[in-house]
Amino acid sequence: MKRKTELILALDKAKKKDFLYLLDSTKDLVSFYKIGLIPFIALGEEAVRMVKRRKGRVFLDLKFFDIPNTMIRASLNAFNWGIDMLDFHLMCDKSSLKHTVSSIKKEARRAKRKIYIMGVTVLTSESNNPTIHTQVINLAKKAKEAGCDGVIASGRDAKSLRSKLGKDFVIASPGVRLKEDASDQKRIVRPADVKGIVDYIIVGRPIYESKDPCKVILDIKGQLS
Repeated sequence: MKRKTELILALDKAKKKDFLYLLDSTKDLVSFYKIGLIPFIALGEEAVRMVKRRKGRVFLDLKFFDIPNTMIRASLNAFNWGIDMLDFHLMCDKSSLKHTVSSIKKEARRAKRKIYIMGVTVLTSESNNPTIHTQVINLAKKAKEAGCDGVIASGRDAKSLRSKLGKDFVIASPGVRLKEDASDQKRIVRPADVKGIVDYIIVGRPIYESKDPCKVILDIKGQLS
């Protein structure tokens, strides 16, 4: 059976009224939202709570990268907010990552809650070069060995990641566009390119910069169905 690819909407709005408008106007079409640095720095924990009050799921995209004690304490605090997914930058030390992942999973078992722990490979703003694919694969293997549930990686690497890391490894792909653009995203794909391969696509600007965000969401869902 082909896997279902689900949309995660990036709520990249710093003003509370804009954040809430995007959230409320899409909540009938989307159930999973990404809170990254832009809304988190502006709104803090309240951004998470606004989504959770509306029964949405939260991917807290802060790309933790620090010494083990800091990563553990920060991620456990985030876990206690009820988030459903968080990520770590895979350039961090492998033993530190393994220790942190173990601590989170121990707390998740105690709380009887599921959380996806993801590793960030290479940002989709990086230009293509002959070594980037190998780097993504090696970082993804590091994530799996450290106990992560999956990776954040460009859809351009998705087929290879799926074949090398197995059907149960979670892949979430940012840098998804409906058409070519001149933005800072370099390694982009269209929804149909990764349909049935990745578990999640993460989309922000093509939706919230549109005059009709709900129409774009329906278009994306159509490509994924």
